[in-house]
Amino acid sequence: MLSELLKEGAPGWEENRAAVVELLREVLPYGPAVFYPPNFDRSYTECYGFSLEDIFSFSLKLIRQRWRTIGYPIEEMPPGVFPFDPEASAEEVAQSQVKLMEAGILGPPEAVPQANPEMQRLYFDVVKRVANPEAANGSPLVYQWRFTDADPWHVVIDNGSTRAEPGEAPNPTLTLEAKWADFVGMSKPGANPLKMVLTRRIRPHGSIREIARMRKVFR
Repeated sequence: MLSELLKEGAPGWEENRAAVVELLREVLPYGPAVFYPPNFDRSYTECYGFSLEDIFSFSLKLIRQRWRTIGYPIEEMPPGVFPFDPEASAEEVAQSQVKLMEAGILGPPEAVPQANPEMQRLYFDVVKRVANPEAANGSPLVYQWRFTDADPWHVVIDNGSTRAEPGEAPNPTLTLEAKWADFVGMSKPGANPLKMVLTRRIRPHGSIREIARMRKVFR
């Protein structure tokens, strides 16, 4: 049914693809860690001979295969729908997902996220892939994150390409200050980013115009 609805040139195919993207974005905060064993106890799966990495990589292979069969490969979907490296193998993506779960970055909202260079690198790789460079309208954008309890990072969007790097960037377009846990919590199920800004848990520094544009860049 999906292959018929989403086939290029079919009646309403563009609207149908937009509806699929909207739904996938809605479930994105839940999907990556939906299979989360209680207390992250690996014995729940390893007693059957499967690691969490095995299960996640198998699932991703099926997801990729099914969307290709439907005719709408995930590589052709807008930024942020599947925010991982399309060139990476399913095994590599699964290893990253499980590391982020084990570090409390993905998974239950009450988990306390760890902050170390490797976890920040993995998380900001997701952040840069969520960014929509078209919202920049051709102008370079630099977003700086400063954490009270972790190393700073920044994301650069320039000429259609996006990169995430550790450290401070000169002349950022917008700077956000927060605790690492609050920044990570902003993307978890049930989070209210606007409320976090109003209560000063997330503190943006920049023009109102750039704050508004950031909401379009990071839908």
